[in-house]
Amino acid sequence: MVSALTIVAAALLATTTYVDAHGTLAKPSLKFTGPNYAGDFYALVHMNALTPQPGDIFTNYPDWNKNAAAFGRAFKASQYKSFKEFILKNQDLSKSRFSNPKTPECGFTDPNGPVVPLPDQLEWYGGQMNHPGPCEVWCDDDIVVPFNTNCAEAYPKGIIP
Repeated sequence: MVSALTIVAAALLATTTYVDAHGTLAKPSLKFTGPNYAGDFYALVHMNALTPQPGDIFTNYPDWNKNAAAFGRAFKASQYKSFKEFILKNQDLSKSRFSNPKTPECGFTDPNGPVVPLPDQLEWYGGQMNHPGPCEVWCDDDIVVPFNTNCAEAYPKGIIP
């Protein structure tokens, strides 16, 4: 079963100081904490949470693919055992675009929402990821989709088997 509490999927977008994760899973469908959610981020992670590898930077904008690759190399060289652990340890919930209720584990997804069956494949709302960046998906305490440096590239149609 998929619990809204335990799904972690994120896409990375670099800005000058922070990175944000956003987007929406369409399948399984999720219940949100408020009416105004539109796929935006519930928290930010400061860019200093990871140190780029020698020769890399996290501000290759507008080439988000280079950003995703640099982040992936830094993440893989870090002490974090999962992307979920990285997000939970480094997120700043005071920075978000909406005032809907949120939790560190669920973001704007209702932690008391219904438990739904895990489908054969996950589908991203709109048929594609928002932009290049990493993702990882968990169901309860089990990893369903291991860390991927660039999910928009790996799953261009927004369908994750």
